[in-house]
Amino acid sequence: TTVAPGDSTGIMVVTGDYFQGPDATLAIELGGTGFGEFDLLSVAGSAVLGGSLDIIELYTPGAADSWTILMATGGITGEFSSITAGYGVNIDGTDLILSLLGGLLGDANNDGVVSADDYGSVQLHFGDTGDVGLLGDANLDGVVSADDYGSVQLHFGDTAGSAPVPEPATLSLLGIGGLVLLRRWQ
Repeated sequence: TTVAPGDSTGIMVVTGDYFQGPDATLAIELGGTGFGEFDLLSVAGSAVLGGSLDIIELYTPGAADSWTILMATGGITGEFSSITAGYGVNIDGTDLILSLLGGLLGDANNDGVVSADDYGSVQLHFGDTGDVGLLGDANLDGVVSADDYGSVQLHFGDTAGSAPVPEPATLSLLGIGGLVLLRRWQ
């Protein structure tokens, strides 16, 4: 069974208690951090967690982003047996808060930019395991595997923070292009 609070993003209200068994999935879509830009499950009673939490990205989250994806007036107990790689949850009273565990998804070399260099980092560290931030681990699941190539491809061009940061080679090319235009102008 899958519970998906929104079609795109939305709010689902449960007027009683919510129980998620070991074979169930809570699917949460993230389209931003503002109210209404991500899914929310609002429970009037208590919530008991189990099973999986699947995150569907409709935008590229930043490291500082967090989302209150579940509110249960009667409290929250239990835990998910699996959560989409790169994400973690924290229970704060009656709220379940989702956040990124570490760096930028796709950034296998941890330089703040998802670029061709990240494919090389995956290749160099292929088979390594460890904590979030492990070089080569583009999808932040603690294992450098073929899945990391897909994460680099999916997030190619993304940067840490809100403003795009060009690669140093791009800056050099822009500078050369500017000089060529300046010479033609004279």
